Amino acid sequence: MRRLLPTFALTLLAACSASTDEDTSDDAVSDEVKVFWADATDLNLSDLSGVPGKLATDQFNTLFDEATGARLDETKVYAAAAEPNRLLPDSVEVHGLDTIVPLLERDLGQPELGTRLNALRLAQLRSGAAKYYVESGFALKLGVDHDWSFNTPGLAGGAASVGITAGTAIETRVLIASDDAHVEAAVRAPLAAAKALRGFVAPRSIDDVRRMLPGEAFALRGSGKLATNLGLGVPVFAAGGPLLNYQIAVSAGIAAAIEGRVDVQLIRLDGDEVIVDVGVDRIKSLKLHAAVEDGFGIKARCKVDGEDNGEDGKGKPCLRDVNLGGQAVNLARFVERGVERHLTNHFQSRASVSYEKENERVGLTRIHFHLDRGDRAQVATALTHALKFDLRLAEAMANRDLGQANAAVTVDFDAVRKASSSTLDFGFKLAGIDIYDRTVAKKTGTFVLQTPEGATVLSFDTLQKSRKLFQTDHGYTRVGVGALSITPKGSSSATNLFVRTQFGDAHVHDDRFTDGLDAVLRGVGGAAAVASLDAAGGELERTVSSRCAPAINEAGQAGNPDDECNVALLADPSIKALRDRGNQALSSSVSALPASLKALVLAAGNMRLGLQSTYISPGAASVDGVGLSLTVDQRFDEGALDELTRRPGAEYRKALVDYLAALVVERGRIGEGGITREAAIARVESKYQERIGRMERAFVEGSAGYRKLADAETRIIDRLAGKRFVATPVGLRLATDRAAAGDYEGALLASPAHERSKAIAAFYDALVKAADKSDADVRLYKEQAAALPLLSLVSPKRLKVGLTVELSNVQDEKNATRDRFRKALAPIDVTGAGPEASSLSLGDWDLDAVLGNRAKEKTE
Repeated sequence: MRRLLPTFALTLLAACSASTDEDTSDDAVSDEVKVFWADATDLNLSDLSGVPGKLATDQFNTLFDEATGARLDETKVYAAAAEPNRLLPDSVEVHGLDTIVPLLERDLGQPELGTRLNALRLAQLRSGAAKYYVESGFALKLGVDHDWSFNTPGLAGGAASVGITAGTAIETRVLIASDDAHVEAAVRAPLAAAKALRGFVAPRSIDDVRRMLPGEAFALRGSGKLATNLGLGVPVFAAGGPLLNYQIAVSAGIAAAIEGRVDVQLIRLDGDEVIVDVGVDRIKSLKLHAAVEDGFGIKARCKVDGEDNGEDGKGKPCLRDVNLGGQAVNLARFVERGVERHLTNHFQSRASVSYEKENERVGLTRIHFHLDRGDRAQVATALTHALKFDLRLAEAMANRDLGQANAAVTVDFDAVRKASSSTLDFGFKLAGIDIYDRTVAKKTGTFVLQTPEGATVLSFDTLQKSRKLFQTDHGYTRVGVGALSITPKGSSSATNLFVRTQFGDAHVHDDRFTDGLDAVLRGVGGAAAVASLDAAGGELERTVSSRCAPAINEAGQAGNPDDECNVALLADPSIKALRDRGNQALSSSVSALPASLKALVLAAGNMRLGLQSTYISPGAASVDGVGLSLTVDQRFDEGALDELTRRPGAEYRKALVDYLAALVVERGRIGEGGITREAAIARVESKYQERIGRMERAFVEGSAGYRKLADAETRIIDRLAGKRFVATPVGLRLATDRAAAGDYEGALLASPAHERSKAIAAFYDALVKAADKSDADVRLYKEQAAALPLLSLVSPKRLKVGLTVELSNVQDEKNATRDRFRKALAPIDVTGAGPEASSLSLGDWDLDAVLGNRAKEKTE
C-alpha cells in the first residue's frame, strides 16, 4: 500500500521525448522530482478573518413561521425505541433509533458520519437528555426578504457577495430534541417548537450553537453562490507515451466561486464539535482562478533552495511557466482547466453515490469545528463565514494547522479530492434521520466499503464479455480497481486486478475441463503438482478406455458408453487405490503451500482424477456427457501486482509455454512413444512461436506502463517526505503527445490509484488481444490464456484464487447413462489465499452483486 501525496501537492508527470539543446528552462530534464512548495504554516489570514460576519438575526428567525411557507414532507419522530401505541397528531409514528443504528454500523461502518451521528442521538435519548428527535422540512415562499448572505473580498470572478440570494425561495430542515411534554407541539408546528424549546430556529450566535443539543441540526437551501478554495492535495499525472522523464511537484490553490442552488447544514456533535456540510446543485456558473500570489487563504509563492526568492523573500509563484518535453506549459492555466473539467463532469455525471431522488447535489466540502480550541474568536469567525457560504477561512485554518493533534478546524474533503474521502453523499438530508432509515435501514447499498480499520473508496474499470456456441459457452469479467483508503493511521493508495474466467459445456465431450484444472494446478501448485498426477491419471484413463469403451458397429460407429461397466469400475478397489495414490502424490508435491491454497489444489486434482476415471464420448454433437462449468477467480492485490509487473519477459514466456504444454499433452499416453511434457513444451515453442512472442511483448509493455506509474508515485512520495499533507490526492493528466502537449482543455483529473487501475486493466486486455485466434488443439479460450499463466508469476503467499466447478444434467429421464459422472465427480466451490494477500473486498468474489448494472457488457 502506498502513502499518498501531500496537501497542496500538484504532481506533473509528463511523458514526452527527450529534451533538445534549445531547452533553457531550469525546469527541464531532471532525474529528480523538482519541487515548488509553499509552506502553509505561515499563512496570513488577516484578509479573511478581518471580514465581519454574523449569523441569523432575530428578524431572520421570524421568517420561520408556518404561515409564511409550506411543509415539504411529513414530520418524523424518533425515540430510543419505537412506540407503536403512541398517538401523535396527523397519525405520526414514533420510530426507533435502536433498530436503525445497528444497521448503519453494519452497512456503513462506525466511522461514517451518518452512523456516528445517529449513534450519538441514540445515546442522548438513552441518557435522558431528551425523549425524542423531531425532523421536518419547510419551504419559505418566493419573495420573502432575508439576509443570509454577506459581502466578502477576493472572490474568483470578482463576485462581491456569497450566500442565498435575497428574495428567492428558501428551504429549511430542522431536527430538534424534545421532551415528552413538547413532542405533540413539535409535530404540529416544528419551527415554533424550536423557538419555544431553545429560543431560535437558525442560530444567532456561537452561544446559540453551543446550546444546541448533540444530534440537533439546522439546514438551509436556496439559489445563491459560494466561495471555496480547491486543489488541496492535487497530484498531477501526465500519463502515457514511452517516457516519464519530467516530474514536478508543485503546491497550488484554486479559488472557486460557484453559483446554483446551494445548501448548508449545521450539525451539533458532542463536546465542542460542530460540523458544517456545504453542497450545490443546479449549477449556473463556475468561476475558477489559480492563485499565483498569496492571499485569501492560499499560500501561492514558493521558496526553493538555490533559487532567487526575490527581495521580499517570498519566493516565486508556485504555479509558473515550465518547460516540459520542449513545450512551454503554463501550470496555472493547466490546473484551472483540469479542475474545471473535473467539476463540470462531476456535476453532470454524479459520479458519487447519491441516496436522494434529486441526485444532482454534489457535496462540496465538510468541515469540523472545535469551538474551544485555538483562537476562539478566529474559529467563531470561520464558522460564521462557512454558514454564510464562504468556506475559505475555515479551509485555510485547516491547512495552516495541518497535522496538529488538537487542530481547531479540519476539512474532510473538498470537491476536487472528494473521491478519496471516507464520506457518503446523503444530500441535503445528510443531517437528518429519515434519509438513513429509508435508504440504509430499508434499502441498503454503497460503493464505499467501511471497515473497522477505515474506509475504502473504489473506482472501477470493468469489462464483461461472453460468447455461446452450440452447447458451449465461455466468457470473462475483468475489473481494475483503484482504492484510496482512509484509516486512523493515515491514508494509502492501492490497485487491484480481478479476473474471472468461465467456460461450460452442456454435454462434456472432450478434455478441456481437465485442461482447465491442470492450468490451475500448474499456476498455483507449480509443475510438480501437475506431474504428480500423471502416473495415476494416465493409468485411470487407459483402464477405463480398455474396459468400458463402447462397441463399434459394422459401420464403424460407436454405440452408447457402457455406463454400468464404468460405474462398476469406479467401485473396484484397484481404481480407488489409483485415485488415492494420485491424491497422495499431489498432496506431497504441494506440502509447502498455504493451507487454503493447498485445499484448492487438492480439490482440483481430485476432480481431474475423477474426469480421467470416466469415459467421455468424443464429438461435439455428443449429448451423453454431463454438463460442466468451470470458473476461476483471480485477485491480484497491490503486492501481487508489484511482483507480477516486475517479472522479466523470459519468466512470463516460460509460464505461458508451460500453460500451453499442459493443454496439448496427451495425458493418458505420457511415457509412451516419446510422449513427455518436455516434448509438449518443445512442440508448443515451435508451433505457437508467433503468438507466444506477441503475448510476451504485450506482457512486457503492459508491465512497463504500470511500473512507470507506480514507480513515479513512489519517487514523488519520497521526494516530498517531511512535508505536511492531507493524503487525499487527485491526479491531473495532460495529453502527452508532443503535438498536443499544450492542449489544456484535455486535462483530466484522476487519482493515482485509478491511473494504475486503468493501466493494469489495459495490461490484461492487451494479453487477451494478443492471445486471439488460438489453434484448434488448444481447447481453452483466449481469456484463459491471458489470465491463468499469471498465477505462476506471483508467490503463493500473495495469491488469492477461487475455483468453482458445477455439474448439471447428471440425471436425465430420457438418458440414464450418466451414473458414472455422479459416482466420480463432486462440485467444487473453494477459495484459497496466501497469508500476505490483502483484503480489499469486492463482496469476496461476488463481482456481479457489487458491480450491479455498472458493468459494461459486450458480446462478441
